[in-house]
Amino acid sequence: MKILLGDNMYKNNLTSRQVEIMTGVPKSTINWIANNQNSPRMDTMELLAKGLKIPLSSLYESDYLESVLVLGQIPQNCQMHLPESLIK
Repeated sequence: MKILLGDNMYKNNLTSRQVEIMTGVPKSTINWIANNQNSPRMDTMELLAKGLKIPLSSLYESDYLESVLVLGQIPQNCQMHLPESLIK
């Protein structure tokens, strides 16, 4: 999984101080996450998404869901409800 905080900050011309003010997440933590030196906790990711007013899913990139959709192999124990158009 790749964390995209740094990409989002660059795209929106935001400094770590601005993100700190918007989210309440300490600047040092933001720098660690943005530079991919730290794997953030989920509650931190939620704070970032809420403060930046973006979907949580835009803060990370994962091959897991992509491979499920491409291969059409949904695990039996999966509780996800996907639209039929994505499964076919």
